[in-house]
Amino acid sequence: MERFGRRRFSPLLAGLSLLSLPVKILGELSEVPEKDWERFLEKLFRKMVEVAPKSLVKERKLPNGTVIREVGPIVWGITFKLDFEGKPVIKSFGNVKPSMLRAFTEPFTVGEHREPLYDLSEEDGSLKITVEIPGASKEQIQVTATEKTLTVNAQGKGRTYFREIELPAEVEPKNARSTYADGILEVTLPKKEAPPKLKGEPIKIE
Repeated sequence: MERFGRRRFSPLLAGLSLLSLPVKILGELSEVPEKDWERFLEKLFRKMVEVAPKSLVKERKLPNGTVIREVGPIVWGITFKLDFEGKPVIKSFGNVKPSMLRAFTEPFTVGEHREPLYDLSEEDGSLKITVEIPGASKEQIQVTATEKTLTVNAQGKGRTYFREIELPAEVEPKNARSTYADGILEVTLPKKEAPPKLKGEPIKIE
């Protein structure tokens, strides 16, 4: 029973490892005396400036002439749900890339592109993918597909999106359909039909 439990929930444990970034930051902050919080957060901000793409770092002049530096937007999150077999499905989104391997030296990197949140379902011999792309117009979205992947690239207001989704079954990209409304992109990809089984020809034995 114990081994079954570990095997069943190993995806959940793997997904929870994505929380290493906020847990590490909160853990370090809890060990810092309250009087040093400002210094700690200032150090964290400088780290964010170092790893963030230049397009996310902006300078702004205040009315008194002081120049301040701003970083963002920086977005990161995870979603959790159970699939039809009861197995946990965990997905991350945003432009922050946590890494367990670099958790103690470089806890995160910030990408210029934001990974949009998506959902995938199977119905009537097709795959239906719903992608959240707020702030973009239909003309700013590029969608491409192969038999095994779906790629979404979009340029919104002050943000860019990019995500490559691996599909659970082979599809027919030429027969795909898509719609976009209210920040939601819906793509329907018909599954590739399995080739018919070849009928054997009888061979006469002489």
